[in-house]
Amino acid sequence: MTTKAVFLDWYNTLARYDPPTESVHEAACRSYGIEVDRQMLLAGIAEADHYFYQENVRSRVDKRLPNEQVELYTRYEDIVLKRAGAGVPQGMALPIWMKVRELSRGSAFVLFDDVLPALEQLRKRSLIVGLISNITQDIKPVLAQLGLINLIDIVVGPKEAGAEKPELKIFAYALAQARVEPAEAVHVGDQCHVDVAGARNAGMQPILLDRFHVHADVDCIRIRTLLELAAVLP
Repeated sequence: MTTKAVFLDWYNTLARYDPPTESVHEAACRSYGIEVDRQMLLAGIAEADHYFYQENVRSRVDKRLPNEQVELYTRYEDIVLKRAGAGVPQGMALPIWMKVRELSRGSAFVLFDDVLPALEQLRKRSLIVGLISNITQDIKPVLAQLGLINLIDIVVGPKEAGAEKPELKIFAYALAQARVEPAEAVHVGDQCHVDVAGARNAGMQPILLDRFHVHADVDCIRIRTLLELAAVLP
């Protein structure tokens, strides 16, 4: 069936933080005299993000007890450091994570370089373009600031849908807003469980955006940049 609507995830699909997350982790490690490779950090952060998303689906992280959150973020940083090949002494994951939080204050969203040209390609095909994100803040002012407000037709988050990805309800809400059938829609995101499995469960075509080459074995269309998207749409 011909694609009528393309929905996209937000973080690590359209936008990232500035300064980049890997730079912040690198600086945090350096503050403790630990040198790490930035490219290796990218893979570590991607793997740790996958862990975080899975945990958040299992039980909302922001609703957990403080000691449980500390354990989770310690585990998160441990995954980052081990994947990056950093020889970090036992017990250093939490202090490094705390330093990451400190250095991240004031971070802002910026677009990946491929976003605007990719969305222009979708516009030329007269496709409905939507955003499906688990971000809880009002994202529309950020979209306006980054020049996306006229390129995205539908914005759906937990507040609008009353649900988060990978729940069926948020995808169904987005489809209703676009007035398209599930088989006429594609969802693009960077997480296998949250984006790929969630979209597939809703009857949509999932496309995995693997910017950091950490998902080599997936059972769906996989792209490395959004500039590949228009060419692989059903």
